[in-house]
Amino acid sequence: MKTTIEVNGEMFEVDLDNLTEEEAKKYNININTEKKEPKGSSGWIITSYKIKSKFLRILFLVSLMAFFLCGFLLDDGWSWSWSLLLVTPIMSSIIDLFRKPAKHAFKTIMTLLVVAAFFLCGFLIEGGWAWSWVLFLLIPIWSIVVE
Repeated sequence: MKTTIEVNGEMFEVDLDNLTEEEAKKYNININTEKKEPKGSSGWIITSYKIKSKFLRILFLVSLMAFFLCGFLLDDGWSWSWSLLLVTPIMSSIIDLFRKPAKHAFKTIMTLLVVAAFFLCGFLIEGGWAWSWVLFLLIPIWSIVVE
């Protein structure tokens, strides 16, 4: 990979893939020969990520099967079974609550509360769907306040 560097006001084109040690010293380029693992790729973090990833994939398949089963087998099942597909993102948010700083956890909790309030208003109040979308404006307002 060729790149242009500036040394003492002069521009040089350097091939970083074929850079020799002498050239690196000449241009004052530090070469790190140690192979570093990507952040979070060692220890329990990668394991917990893999477990979470597999859990959420299985949960999505289960909720998808439940969606189709309820839709096909129950009378008027299609009208409400779509809400089963929300299980996966909600569980992902809940799992991430324990790995995030408190500030981000409050944002996630507020988002979940707003979504719950939206559905409650829509289902329980006559004509609630028409105006309850306004509740979603609370999410960016809350994020600004928390920052």
